[in-house]
Amino acid sequence: MNGHDFKWRVHLMDALYVAGVAAYLAVGFWVHLRADLAFPFPWNDEAWTLFPAKNVALYGRIWAPELNAEKVIFCYPVHDAFLGVMTLVFGQGLLWARHLSGVWMALAFILLTIVFCRDSLRFPLLIIAGWFFVSAPMIVAGNMVRPEALMMALASGALRAMDRNRPWFAMGLGAAGVALHPSGLVVMGFMGLAALIDAIRRRVWPRGCDWAALGLGALAVGYLLYIAAAHWADLREWYLATASEQMTQTADAVLASKWTRQFLLPALILAALSLAFAPRARIAALLAVGFALMPAIRTQMWYDSYRVFAIVLMLAASARLLDALANRCCRCGCNMRGGSACWNLLFVALAAFPMLRAYRSQWLEGPRGYPRDMTWGWGMRMSDGTPYYLESDRAAVEAALRERLGETAQRLTVLPEADMILMWRGLGAHQFYMPVRAKVSPDAIILRQSRYKPDWVREVHEQKAARYVPLGELHRRDETEVWTLWVRPDLLRAPDDK
Repeated sequence: MNGHDFKWRVHLMDALYVAGVAAYLAVGFWVHLRADLAFPFPWNDEAWTLFPAKNVALYGRIWAPELNAEKVIFCYPVHDAFLGVMTLVFGQGLLWARHLSGVWMALAFILLTIVFCRDSLRFPLLIIAGWFFVSAPMIVAGNMVRPEALMMALASGALRAMDRNRPWFAMGLGAAGVALHPSGLVVMGFMGLAALIDAIRRRVWPRGCDWAALGLGALAVGYLLYIAAAHWADLREWYLATASEQMTQTADAVLASKWTRQFLLPALILAALSLAFAPRARIAALLAVGFALMPAIRTQMWYDSYRVFAIVLMLAASARLLDALANRCCRCGCNMRGGSACWNLLFVALAAFPMLRAYRSQWLEGPRGYPRDMTWGWGMRMSDGTPYYLESDRAAVEAALRERLGETAQRLTVLPEADMILMWRGLGAHQFYMPVRAKVSPDAIILRQSRYKPDWVREVHEQKAARYVPLGELHRRDETEVWTLWVRPDLLRAPDDK
């Protein structure tokens, strides 16, 4: 093959690779739009985040009286503050915040494919990573106001920075990840330590855009320390409450879990092999350990996206380890080179087990019924085209409330709680209220039923409303979208008072 033909083939392969990336992004964007507000349906974590964000935007404070009138309720203060700044740009609302998570997810995928683009096994990696990124856990993470999508974007950026020998840039992104979410210390800790050791060993000093990344990390960590110092008692209460939750596993449970045996332990072995034989694989392997460790410690359903990301990083590190072994074979006189058909087949064989396990666990989708039949979270499903929320719903509920409760302002909870963010224009004079570790109960509850609400969530919401007195239906749309009013018994007027 002459030089001209070789260059033409290289350009063709690059064009095919870029086309593959664009195709996956297009599919992800299409499914994100189809998911709408149904997959997942509005969740209490989103209100827990966006109420503080609103207060940051309007009053410059993280304290949100909508959650607790007496103390700061911690969730993700750095993420909340960032969304507060974005609220100044986009205004209040849930949709733009969800779309922003979709942007972070797309950015994570783009950065990973840039990392893969010069690897000998880039096409198998692209196919596998893209397949995972358009599956349910990643679609949900990219359509949910939580920090997981941004965390994965930061990790992908750090991996790219280390590929370009910019350890200080990677450390800056790692520091931002640590401040973003309590899991950041776990998922970014190994990578940050490796980046620091690399910078010291090679005597590399920050330059150019490294300072911007370090500044971002310092700003995030500084804000977190400031908030922690200013509200230490509230932070301590949050930590103790979180640590005592059943989803936080003991050390024995972590070691005995199937996830540890099938993924965390292999990730640790892969990291050890990478450190010994494949320097280019070590950061992906260390990040894989961090992302695999978090869902082993805490079994929250939102961390399924961390499981998926850990598998993708493990396969990326495995591909680089195989490439390093191929190069060693070449030096020993064996006619085996990275990127050959043999190595591609070997990589696919290695990838078969984690992908099969992911498919059986519904972390990876099959083509049948995609995306229409995609489910997640014990009953959440894709939108069937019926809108979850219309502005006319808010107007109808507001008018009905005025008839039932008059003009007297009440503390009002809507279930699901994030529906209050959708109704950001308010319901008359009533104050939205989502009590978290608060002594004061809501005066009234609007119980929202929907075709998109799973049965197990429906039961939880009905149990919360059962302590109140039903006053009937406020609004109904499309047969399954129903709003009913429930009032605290002591607020009902006796017949003689009418």
